[in-house]
Amino acid sequence: MFGGNQNYDELKRQEYYGVFVSSAKSPEGCTPTVDKLEEAGFMREPVVYTPDFSELNPQPYYVATAGMFTSENDAKETLAKVKKAGFTDAYVKYAGTYIGEKYWYTMHGGERIDVLKDSVMLGGVSLSIPYLTYGESINAYLLVTEDTVFDSSADLGSFGNYEKGDTPYEWIVRNYELMNNDPDRYQMNGPALSGVFEIGLEDNKIKTYYGSYWWD
Repeated sequence: MFGGNQNYDELKRQEYYGVFVSSAKSPEGCTPTVDKLEEAGFMREPVVYTPDFSELNPQPYYVATAGMFTSENDAKETLAKVKKAGFTDAYVKYAGTYIGEKYWYTMHGGERIDVLKDSVMLGGVSLSIPYLTYGESINAYLLVTEDTVFDSSADLGSFGNYEKGDTPYEWIVRNYELMNNDPDRYQMNGPALSGVFEIGLEDNKIKTYYGSYWWD
């Protein structure tokens, strides 16, 4: 059994502060503001879906931000820079805790994997909420079982060496075996077990895979 946090309550307790710049009813409505933020040097900042946070509007809005922070002081420091860059209507908003259903885990090499009889343990992964934030992730171990599924919305082509009909358990086991026994074939489509994975959790069990992403 791997060490690490045995649950993700720590992430559920973490409070966030956003530097909010504009809001819209769709992600596309935030695009003009996001583009202007990037031109001003605020790169890759998250567009926040408000129902994901306990103190934001439960009605579905999307907010272009200049960052989500675990420190109010850090948020205020960024706000001063944002206003200086010309975004005079920006403000700091207390977002509360994350109450969304999805999480990200990151693996850099896939080497901390334990294949069991009917499940796979992923050890030492970095677990975070599915937003780029200025805060700490947690070290966790996660269980993938034969009941874990790919969501119908998932781009299965982004999961390296995926074969039609695979479950996540079968996909991981195959790639783990390739990584150890045929590394050249494993690497043909990129190191499949490395990257950022968007998942749904129940305690430490991964119930659903929503996406697989690479670092830029």
